[in-house]
Amino acid sequence: MRTFIFFIFLSCTFPSFAQDKYDAMKHIQKLCSKEFAGRGYVQNGDKTAADYLAKQLKIWKLQSFSKNYFQRFKISVNTFPSSMFLKVDTNELVAGIDFLIDPSSNGLTGNYDILRVTPQLLIDTSSENLIFLAQLKNKVMYFDTLGLAKLKMISLIDKVLHSNPFGAAAIIMPVGSKMTWGVSTDVEKHTILYVDSKYLQNIPKKMKVDIKNRFYNGYKTQNVIGTIQGEIDSFVVFTAHYDHLGKMGRTAIFPGAHDNATGTATVLELAKYFSKLSQKPKYSVAFMFFTGEELGLLGSFYYAANPLFPLSKIKFLLNLDLLGSGDDGVQVVNSTVHPTYYEKLLSINETEQLLPQIKPRGPAANSDHFPFYKKGVPAFFIYSLGTYKEYHNVHDKAENLVLPKYTEIFNLMLKFYQSL
Repeated sequence: MRTFIFFIFLSCTFPSFAQDKYDAMKHIQKLCSKEFAGRGYVQNGDKTAADYLAKQLKIWKLQSFSKNYFQRFKISVNTFPSSMFLKVDTNELVAGIDFLIDPSSNGLTGNYDILRVTPQLLIDTSSENLIFLAQLKNKVMYFDTLGLAKLKMISLIDKVLHSNPFGAAAIIMPVGSKMTWGVSTDVEKHTILYVDSKYLQNIPKKMKVDIKNRFYNGYKTQNVIGTIQGEIDSFVVFTAHYDHLGKMGRTAIFPGAHDNATGTATVLELAKYFSKLSQKPKYSVAFMFFTGEELGLLGSFYYAANPLFPLSKIKFLLNLDLLGSGDDGVQVVNSTVHPTYYEKLLSINETEQLLPQIKPRGPAANSDHFPFYKKGVPAFFIYSLGTYKEYHNVHDKAENLVLPKYTEIFNLMLKFYQSL
């Protein structure tokens, strides 16, 4: 009975709201469009996205802690803004589909002989093998791990790829057809290429390559932050990272629809909702869009070290990431740390019949809640569970999303705020 009366009270104090995912999809389509260049650090993708977010906050008349909603800082990042050509024997490979370059790789241009090396060859230190390995210098090493139980050899593989003990100009590594990429704050002295194993069934002999990288030590980027003043000088904070992987060469774009245009769009729509209230909310609400998440939570770590208001004023933080699914519910990181707040989510979901499940998970350093959690701020990271699986690849596009539980997740966030 108490829960029933509690939600009647909420419905009387807050306007009823049925969130339409159409507006969220418009944000997602915009953020994933070609002009945003994958929201990375090629063609000013991060800046184009930040300008779009700031424009929305300005339209809704949110307050800013700065002149333009930006919190600027510098990062180091390795990028691939131009040429991305690779031919193995007679096969000209398509970037992002047939091959990936390791994000920490240097550029490389030329024609090269390929020498095949197996893990067994590396383990056997006979003089004959050592003489063969010495021939790798300035050639391309095909590290043939096909059929290998990689988990048993992972330390050896990592050491070979990144330390490059034999001075190879490049290392080719076979992978499955599921191509997932990343970004890096460092650059190696050599090139590492991950090639679809179907092109390596016959041992490759020759490689032609033209890949250009550009390393920035001091790239200027920005978080985007707006706020709505409440009756109480204490904050509920909604966060999402707007950055993604950008481009690999001129043609391979990583749009990042699921990760994390979905979370960004949800926080934008929450900002719009609160901006249209006829009276002040009880708690102040801050909306934070972080850059550099894919580089190691750089934007959120920077904010946590340089907060625009005291972190002690944050009553609760909700970080939203990977919200493209939801047909199987959501997962809540830090639910075991904050069981009382987790029970609030469960109670709301049971009463409103929003999602199939709200699954608990312990602490994890896997998104932008983590720097705040380390500083003692109560925080959840909520991500969706379900059938949509595209992640860190060129197929994570806006047109592939259907957002099966967007409205339910949005209303769960809103009612959680109200329950505070």
